[in-house]
Amino acid sequence: MNNVSFEKELRNTFITESKEMLDETETIFINLEKNPNDFSHFDKLLRIIHTIKGSAAVVGIEKLVHFTHVYETLLISVKNNKTILSQEIIDILIAGNDSLKKSMDIIEIEPKSELAHFNQIKDSIEKILNIEKKDNSVKNTEKITTSQPIENVKSIGNVLILDDEKEILEYMKIIIEQQNYHVYAIDNAQEALDVLNTKKIDVIFTDLKMPKMDGFQFTEKIRKINKYIPIILVSGNLDLESSKKFLKLGVNDFIDKPFNTNNLLFVLERAMKTKYIWNELLKISKACFKTYVYFQKMDSFINNENVASDILKDREILKNCLDEIKETTINILDFEKSKAS
Repeated sequence: MNNVSFEKELRNTFITESKEMLDETETIFINLEKNPNDFSHFDKLLRIIHTIKGSAAVVGIEKLVHFTHVYETLLISVKNNKTILSQEIIDILIAGNDSLKKSMDIIEIEPKSELAHFNQIKDSIEKILNIEKKDNSVKNTEKITTSQPIENVKSIGNVLILDDEKEILEYMKIIIEQQNYHVYAIDNAQEALDVLNTKKIDVIFTDLKMPKMDGFQFTEKIRKINKYIPIILVSGNLDLESSKKFLKLGVNDFIDKPFNTNNLLFVLERAMKTKYIWNELLKISKACFKTYVYFQKMDSFINNENVASDILKDREILKNCLDEIKETTINILDFEKSKAS
């Protein structure tokens, strides 16, 4: 299958599944309108919207990702009782769901659409959330006083943040915890390495300029411990040569200071997606290689003279597939070795 047809098939699958999920969320909203105090299906609602957002990121529809993120943030705010579920909010949530359904029809016809119909409802949601588009940077940390992870929902990942500026550290911790991550916020590199050696960490944020151990040294030490964990560099003054050096060390992404909430969460979600895809790829490769070995073993017991011709053809097809599995596994192993060297 060529890249174009694969991309189209992936997009069509996303659209079909999303339409079904949005029909389900529509039913939940209708019931919620009748019974505003019934939050029994709210966790399911959040999971569906989060799934659509993540899937949109995989397919590469950034406008949809950004809108769904704002929409999800409002839902989380309602869930945490930070936003009162008035009739106005219910109307906006239903309108947002309708906009998501409309976007699927648009993408089906015009995959590269700007999805301009999101703008009005997105602005309404941002006003409710008091999001300041022009200056939502670290300077506004004094406005943030508490962290409210989603109750009764399991943490979706562990994030380690290293920065010697305590205001930035606290700001990032609060924002990321609000998305239901568990956060280790640390102001010195050695303690961060100790945590990495004892805890399961999914994503790392690190500053560049720090006393005793800078971002370069810290990243080098991380890669000796874990070759695959996504690392995001946070810096306000990064030149081209430093960027190249970090990429060679294995940094996955960058974010500039000052940054806003949307950018911070966007790079975090992208890093989580990278980690998930790589872990699943390794699992698939290992499972496929076991299948290859098992087939080779069983095939050695079969006498070709006593096997029907149609079975021999099927065996040949299967062997070709398994040869591809073997080649892919070797390529992944070679890649692992190159990262380790």
